[in-house]
Formats: sequence, structure tokens, C-alpha cells
Amino acid sequence: MKVFFEALAADAAEFAVVHLHQRDAAANRLAAYLEQECFRSVRLLCRRDAQTVPVASESIYRIETEGDSLRVRTADSFLTLSQRLYQVQQLLPPNFVQAARGVLINLDQVHSFAPMPNGLICAQMNNGDAVYISRKYARALRERFQEGTL
Repeated sequence: MKVFFEALAADAAEFAVVHLHQRDAAANRLAAYLEQECFRSVRLLCRRDAQTVPVASESIYRIETEGDSLRVRTADSFLTLSQRLYQVQQLLPPNFVQAARGVLINLDQVHSFAPMPNGLICAQMNNGDAVYISRKYARALRERFQEGTL
């Protein structure tokens, strides 16, 4: 499939036109992806010691609750965020999924998945960390993979 881009004036609304032989489930996923602007990076303002640091969503491996704040894991550091997990989840693109009650993972940073005998799934992250996906969220994750919505 060929892709063409055309520059617009800064004040013009962006739009996409897709020419297809037939509209199918894949086309619907593409439309949802574009309409929700999932391709745009989200930046979270996190804390590192006494500094506030913008962190691009694609550099985040996981986010987990830790007391009253969130712990954000990147390739080389841990940062904190003083928001609720559900608030942050609403800001993030759909490649961030719930792995456990207080844990979100970035599927783009997962190296591999390994099913465990107890029904859990071990997600091996690109940085070497392992994150366990609970049975409850493993089922939803498998369904989204089968539907092709991830």
C-alpha cells in the first residue's frame, strides 16, 4: 500500500483519506487508531529527586502504584508521578495495558510472553525486567490479541 503525505497550513484541521477496495475490520482499527491520535507521543511530568522531568510514553516500560504515588520505570531509571493510575491510563496510548491491579505495562517494550502453570503470564521486558500479568488481566490481554486490537 502506498502512503502519501501533504503539508497543511498550521491553522488547518488535520485529516486522513484512505482509499480501499473494501472496508473491513483492519480498516476500522486503522480509523480508530487515527481518530484517537494513538500515534502521537504522550509526555508525563514525573519527578526525579527534586526535578520535574518530562518522560515520553514510548520510553516507559511499566507504571506501578507505590503508596500514594506511581513509580514509573524507564530503561535506566525510576521516577515518581503523583497521580492515580486510572488517570494516567486515560492519557496513555492503547499499547499500555493493565497487567495487575496496580500495574500498567507498555506492550511495545515487551520482549516475550511466557505462560505460567498457575495461569499467570510472565512478560519479559526489553530491559530484562519480568512483569507478571494476573489471570484476570491475562484473559483480557489474550482477547485483545485475538481480536487484533493491539
